[in-house]
Amino acid sequence: MSYEEAYQEDLPNEETVISPIHPTLFHWYFSKKKRIDWHYDPLKVHPLVRARIFSAMDKIRWKPILWETVETWHTAFASRVSLGISVRTWTAPHEQHIQRAYRAEVYFEAIAKAVKEHPEIQTFVLSVDQVSHLGDYITHLSTNYPSRSIVVLSSLPHLNPIQYAVTKAFTLARCHYVIGNRISTFTELIYWFGRCQPVVYPVF
Repeated sequence: MSYEEAYQEDLPNEETVISPIHPTLFHWYFSKKKRIDWHYDPLKVHPLVRARIFSAMDKIRWKPILWETVETWHTAFASRVSLGISVRTWTAPHEQHIQRAYRAEVYFEAIAKAVKEHPEIQTFVLSVDQVSHLGDYITHLSTNYPSRSIVVLSSLPHLNPIQYAVTKAFTLARCHYVIGNRISTFTELIYWFGRCQPVVYPVF
């Protein structure tokens, strides 16, 4: 928000122009000087800014079916230290011709780093945007970390695509640690849905 410029520091990213989402719709609300996107350190976002975002989030009323699904998934790893893995290949059914970098090896290296730094991790919670890549990750995790369990957030028939995405974000937000694409809105949702508590290992 523009009035938050007085106390929020600018957190630079790849954007060279700071402009509102829409040229005329509510444009006066958006800061043209300060950014907070794509940073996953809660200490860099002023407490008043965080409180304002949390307050807005708390006003959203989600359908019970979403929470029921999240609770069902969460039950599988609630008692264990967990690492959420949000794989963005940029080839999901709703995405076409998106020229963004992806290599499985980058995710594998991030997983190894997270496990090395936090050997108490007992469960991997896996979300993949393209089901054809799922087998690669299950094979890698099963082979390299055989003592740890895997929870796969698979598509469910009772959820439409938007509901499925939201439930995955809320479920990953309950993980202690999360690997996700740094400039992915989905990673941002996980981080904020987790009220900035998950430790994020950004890739790319």
